[in-house]
Amino acid sequence: MKKYLITGYSGFVSRHFLEYLDKSQTYASIKGLDIQKPEFLQDSYKNIRVDFEKIDLLDQGRVESIIFNFQTDYIIHLASYSRIAFIGRKPSKAFKIT
Repeated sequence: MKKYLITGYSGFVSRHFLEYLDKSQTYASIKGLDIQKPEFLQDSYKNIRVDFEKIDLLDQGRVESIIFNFQTDYIIHLASYSRIAFIGRKPSKAFKIT
């Protein structure tokens, strides 16, 4: 069973990736990381096991601990700030995430 760590887990791209894995009958364990809880159902998949953790990716020590403990095979980095107004006000923070 492959392990995927997904940042920006609550976004729409992550949801579609999970659906793809499940439909392709890829047995996987997912660790989702995001600053907000996802609005989609996480327990409706047949072939993948999903775990979510609320976290700010700028908390380097905690992120390193999660990666070490989860022993991920793949990291899917989907985290970013998509609101142009926020990026304009805080470009350095936006750059650190993406």
